[in-house]
Amino acid sequence: MAKKIPDKLVQIIKDCGLTIQESIWDCHGTHVIYHSALEKIAAHKKIVFDDPHVIHSDPKEKICVMKVSGKMNDRLEWSIGEAAPYNNKNSYPYAMSEKRAKDRVILKLIDVAGDVYSSEEADWEEEKRKKDKENPNVKPAAIPEKKKVEPVEQKSTAYSEKYPILPNFEDWHPGQHEKVQGLYSLKDIQNWKETDGKIAKHFYHHGNDNQKLLCISLMRWLKKQENSAKEQGRDI
Repeated sequence: MAKKIPDKLVQIIKDCGLTIQESIWDCHGTHVIYHSALEKIAAHKKIVFDDPHVIHSDPKEKICVMKVSGKMNDRLEWSIGEAAPYNNKNSYPYAMSEKRAKDRVILKLIDVAGDVYSSEEADWEEEKRKKDKENPNVKPAAIPEKKKVEPVEQKSTAYSEKYPILPNFEDWHPGQHEKVQGLYSLKDIQNWKETDGKIAKHFYHHGNDNQKLLCISLMRWLKKQENSAKEQGRDI
């Protein structure tokens, strides 16, 4: 039997215009809140996040560990988000790491960490399917429909005009963080911008949410490399 959902969380969910049924479900006695609901809570509570700090990154092994800090009014909290093959089944470890870290920070800031867990913490959906199968007479909690990403007509860009065939994101992205980290001079950085950088911009403007997040992370790393090269005078 699940514990009672904290009253403060029930009120916050109502204040956001959501319902308990579409925001939370019971996984074998554990309350699980959807990431989409936590994002709306963060917006409603005006939670502000600092840029994430990547602690460990291995694109080839699909591993990412990052620290995220968030502030609500005068209160500051931080947490770690980790994604690796042993705890993440999708192909977007950077996006998953960020989601987990942000969700944990939000739960801390609204004082319900430990009472409720994020849907991104584990494969709760698999557990939910098992539970529903075991209890066929129990009506499952409503699952928010995921917005379909409609295919976007490719606009004419400098890259698409020069290279009509764009690579598949899953083929192109792995190894890009490592590639950016290996850029040494401003000339190397400029060459990357003219090739892979334009591909990154394309996926940022026309890709799905995960692809956009990964491209943002990639460009932040590039900016750090560029600033470092400028400070050290590595022009060539």
